[in-house]
Amino acid sequence: VVLITSDPHRADHLGCAPHGAGVQTPTLDQLAADGVRFTNATSVSSITNPSHAAIFTGMHVRDTGIVGNLVPLAERARTLAEEFRAAGWRTFAAVSARHLTPWRSGFGQGFAKFDAPEKEMTRDGNETIAKARGMLADADEHDVFLWLHLFEAHAPYEAQEGCTELYYTGDPYSSDLPELQEPVRPVWNKRVRDESYLRALYKGEISYLDQNLGRFFDAVPRVRE
Repeated sequence: VVLITSDPHRADHLGCAPHGAGVQTPTLDQLAADGVRFTNATSVSSITNPSHAAIFTGMHVRDTGIVGNLVPLAERARTLAEEFRAAGWRTFAAVSARHLTPWRSGFGQGFAKFDAPEKEMTRDGNETIAKARGMLADADEHDVFLWLHLFEAHAPYEAQEGCTELYYTGDPYSSDLPELQEPVRPVWNKRVRDESYLRALYKGEISYLDQNLGRFFDAVPRVRE
C-alpha cells in the first residue's frame, strides 16, 4: 500500500479533473482511470501537519487539536501506520519537508523507517523517491505500507526544465509590464511582473511531480502493479 500526499495540491490541477486548470498529469490521470477518483472530498485544513494528522488518525482538526505545523501528534493517538505494523507489515515513510520529522510532527508512530530532510527545510521529490526506493529494496518479500510525501506544489515555486515551458513562454520580468502589488507579488520572487508566470510555475511543479512518480512506478514493478 502506497500513500502519496502531494502537498499542497489544488484539486483542479489534475488533467482528469472536471473543469480543470489545464495541467498535464498523465501518471495521476492513469491512476484515476484505473482506480477511483473522489470528486467531492475536502481537506480539513490548508496546512501540512493538521491535514496529515487527519489522514493518519481519521480524526478532524477540532479533535486532534493540531491547527499548525508546530503542534505534534500525541503518542496516545492511534495511527494508520501503527495499524499496518500491528498486522505484521513493514512500514516506511519518506517525506520532503523537515517539519514532518517525527520529533517535530509526532508522525513517526508506527513507522519502522522514517526519512526526512535533516539540514534543508525541504528537498526535491526525486531525492525523497530515491529514499523510498531504498527502503522498498530491502522488503521484497514483505507486505509494505509506504507513505511518500512530495512538496513540489508548495511555494516557493521553481522553474522545472521541460515542464514550466508547457505553460509559459514569455518574459515574466519585462520592464514593459507593471510591477505586481501585494498580496499577488510573492516574497520569494519580488522581481516577477507577470502573474500568469506564477500560475505556470505552479503547474510546472505539478507536471514535474507527475513525471517523477511515473519514473518511480516504472522503476519499481511492485509499485506499478
